[in-house]
Amino acid sequence: MIHRDPQNSNNTDKDNENKRALSEKGYFIKVYNSLTNTMEKFRPLEQKAVKMYICGPTVYDSSHLGHGRTYVSFDVIKRYLEHKGYNVYLVINFTDIDDKIINKAKNLKVDCKNVSEENIASFLKDMLSLGVEPANVYPKVTQSISEIIDFIGVLVEKDYAYIAKDGVYFNVRKFRQYGRLSNINLDKLKPKSKEAQNNNENNNENNNENKDKNGKLNVEDFALWKFNEPVFDGDTCIEPAWNSPWGKGRPGWHIECSVMSAKYFGECFDIHGGGKDLAFPHHENEIAQSDSYFEAPCVKYWMHTGFVRVNGEKMSKSLGNFVTIEDMLKKYDKDTLRLFFIQRHYRSPLDYSDESLSHVKNTLNKFENAIKKLIYYSKNSEVKNKLTVNDVEFMNILYTCRNKYYDAMDDDFNTVEAVRVLNSLVGATNKYMAELDNLENSNANTAIIIQALEFYRDVGEVFGIFGDLKIDCYLNCLKRYGYQEEVKESAVCMDKILNTEIGFADGVKIDGLMNLILELREELRDNKNYEMADKIRDNLEKLDILLEDNPKGTRWIYK
Repeated sequence: MIHRDPQNSNNTDKDNENKRALSEKGYFIKVYNSLTNTMEKFRPLEQKAVKMYICGPTVYDSSHLGHGRTYVSFDVIKRYLEHKGYNVYLVINFTDIDDKIINKAKNLKVDCKNVSEENIASFLKDMLSLGVEPANVYPKVTQSISEIIDFIGVLVEKDYAYIAKDGVYFNVRKFRQYGRLSNINLDKLKPKSKEAQNNNENNNENNNENKDKNGKLNVEDFALWKFNEPVFDGDTCIEPAWNSPWGKGRPGWHIECSVMSAKYFGECFDIHGGGKDLAFPHHENEIAQSDSYFEAPCVKYWMHTGFVRVNGEKMSKSLGNFVTIEDMLKKYDKDTLRLFFIQRHYRSPLDYSDESLSHVKNTLNKFENAIKKLIYYSKNSEVKNKLTVNDVEFMNILYTCRNKYYDAMDDDFNTVEAVRVLNSLVGATNKYMAELDNLENSNANTAIIIQALEFYRDVGEVFGIFGDLKIDCYLNCLKRYGYQEEVKESAVCMDKILNTEIGFADGVKIDGLMNLILELREELRDNKNYEMADKIRDNLEKLDILLEDNPKGTRWIYK
C-alpha cells in the first residue's frame, strides 16, 4: 500500500498568506453535484476537513491524455480547497485485478501482478511529471479482498445480493433509487447479449422467473464476486482466485470502490470524483452498493470530468485515438499540459489538437514573461512614500483581478474565467512596467511588486504552474531586504482604499498615511481622473472616514 502522511510538515507561514477565511463575509465555494444536477454550496461534513475519493485507473496499460485531464482537474480542485484553508485527505485507488489485466497477462504469458505493478509505476511517474500532488493513500483491490468479502456478505444478508451459478450478484431491482445519478430508466435498459435479450423477452414480468441459465435474476444485475479457479502457466499465475464463503473467485469491478472508500472514510465522505464515463454504470452501481450497505447516502458531492476529444470523438484506447502522457511530455512541458487541461471547465469536453496546444504554449510564455519582468523590476524597486497615478491604476486592476479570480474559482472551480482574469492582469502588468520605462525614475514601488508577485504565486500554486520561476525566492529577498515598515504601511493603505473588505489594522500610522492618500487623490484630480478620485473618497467613507473638500484643500475626519 502506498501511503502519504496527510499532515504536511513543510508548511510555512506564507501558506496562510492571502487566503480567504472560510467564513469571510459568508462566501461559499459552489460545486456542481452530478447527483442532483444542481449547483450547491460546498459544506463538508467536517468544517475544515475534506474527504475526497477519486476513482483510479485499471492498470493494464499506459495512461493517456484523458486520464491526465481527470487527475490534473481534481489536483487543481484539491489545491484550491487547501488554499482556502481546508485539509484535504485524498484517496485514489488502483484496480489491479480485472479482465483486461488478465487478458494482457495471458497474451504476454506473465504473472498478472507484473502487468499491474508495471503500470502502477508508470501511472505514478506520469502523475509526478504532470505535477499532480500525490494522494494520501493509493489502495489496491488485491490488498482489500477480505474487506470486499465482508462487504458482500452484508449485502447478501440484507437480501440486496444473491448467489448465482457463476458468481454473487447485486439485485438492482431491490434498490429503488437506482438510476438517479445517470438518469437511467431500468425498464428501458436493453440486455447486452442477444441471448439475454431473447431470454428477457420470453419471460414474464415476474423478476423471480426472469433468470438466465446461470441464475441471474435480472439482466441489469451486476457481479459483486465472479467465480473462477486460479489459472497458471507453469509457475506463472495468469488469473488469481481467492477463497470466499460462496466459492473461489475474484471481485467484480464496482464493489472495489465502495469497499475502499468505506475502508478509509467510513459511512460518508465529501467528494467522489472521476471521469464522466464512470457515471454509468460504475458510479451508479457504487451508489446502489454503498447506500444499501449503510442504509444512508454515502457521498455528499459527485463530480465528473468531461472527455478529451479527438476529431469530435472521445479519446480512448478502444478507439485507438489516444496519445499517452509520456509521449506528450516529450513534446510539451508539464505547465503547458496543465494549462491546456484547465483552459476548459473541468465538466466540459476538451478538444485535443497540436494547434490548440501550441496556442496554450504561447499563452503560457506570455504569462511567464510578464512575471519575469516583474521579478526583473523587483531587483531595483524602491520603498516609496508616494504612489503615482500609474501605481494606483495598476493596484486597482490587481485588486479587481484578485476578487474576480476568487469569484471564478468559488463558482465550481471555473478555471476558464480564472485564466481569463489572469490574462487581463498580465496585460495590466505589461502596461504598468511600460509606463515605468517612460518615467525618469523608472524604479518600481516595492510594495506593489510584492503584492503582484504574491498573487501570481498563489494562482500558480493552485494551477500547478510557474514553479520554475521560483517566485517565492524573490519574494523572500524583497521582504527581507526591501519590505520595510514604510512598504507595509503603503501596502496596507492601498488594501484599505481599493479593497474595503479589510478594516484598518492596529498600529498603522494613520496621519501619515492619510496625508499620502490625500496627495494621491489630489494628483488624480489634477490629471482629471475623477473616477478614481471618487472611488478613493467613497471607499474611505465605508471605513468611516469622511473627506471634506474646500478652497484651501481637503481634510479628513472620522464619522
